[in-house]
Amino acid sequence: MRKKIVSFMIVLVLFGSVCMAATAEETEHSDLKTASRLKSSGAIVYQEGEDKVRLDAEDLYWIADRLDLFKRASAGQLGEMHTYFTTKESGAALTTDQIYVTHVEPGEEAKVNPLAIHFDTLLEGIAASQSIPAELSEYGYPEGITLYRTKEGMLTDTFVNGAQKVTVASAAEGNLSAGTAAWVNGELLLGTGADNQSYYQNGYKEAYAKGYNEAYTKLSSQVASVDFIQYAGDLRTREDDHMYLGPTDVSIPNKDVWLLITGATNAIETISPAPDYKYEGYAMMLLQYRKKANLSDTATRSIHFEGGRVGSGVGVPYWIMYLK
Repeated sequence: MRKKIVSFMIVLVLFGSVCMAATAEETEHSDLKTASRLKSSGAIVYQEGEDKVRLDAEDLYWIADRLDLFKRASAGQLGEMHTYFTTKESGAALTTDQIYVTHVEPGEEAKVNPLAIHFDTLLEGIAASQSIPAELSEYGYPEGITLYRTKEGMLTDTFVNGAQKVTVASAAEGNLSAGTAAWVNGELLLGTGADNQSYYQNGYKEAYAKGYNEAYTKLSSQVASVDFIQYAGDLRTREDDHMYLGPTDVSIPNKDVWLLITGATNAIETISPAPDYKYEGYAMMLLQYRKKANLSDTATRSIHFEGGRVGSGVGVPYWIMYLK
């Protein structure tokens, strides 16, 4: 029994402490509550015959409490959307003096009690929740930082050659990947992927040109172009209305010879005699025939190519001969 009494006393003390804390918090901001501005009390009852009208001050206090609840709920929902009211000066100043909107949660000392916010300020905050701030600090970066966009499209806080200073701008449909969506300044956008396509095309052209130049430079440094002969492939249409590469013979001197074949190389089915070296890439083939010791320097050799069906879009095969 003694233990039960002690336990009950502890519960009472704890309960009293909680109530005191809640009351203290309520008292601390009681001057901000809408009800604190009301002076009405009591009730007025007007009756005429069976008709009766009652005007009760309690109704006004109930409405005032509901308005405060709405303020708290609205500010809380804005917080879920990473939009906060703050006394710390930022780029988005609202109508109410010394109240600003930020997308980074402020410290306790800079937070604004929802009860101190006017309804017009709440509406401005809702509009600002979909705005695109220009300050980099709104995106979690340190204040005063400068960002740069490199040639590769990466963000860095260190300047490198070819980099451009970043200025925050609102996104458009073409900036977003195809099928992705985003709210921008209150407008819902669906991405078209136009920027990605542009970057791909530019990157493809740049890489293609770079690869071609590197291959040409490497080949030129290894192969001395003493002579140059070009043959066009023989295309023939068969009964199925498809184009086929006809048999082609290429005559080469008895020297170390490089043959570069471009175009529809996938249409070449057999090569005889087989080359001493063969390399195949996209729409190209590189062959090497070495000088035959058992043949005279003035002798020639014939290389026979048998062809198959030629696909569309890759062009006619061309044989380009380099003599080393």
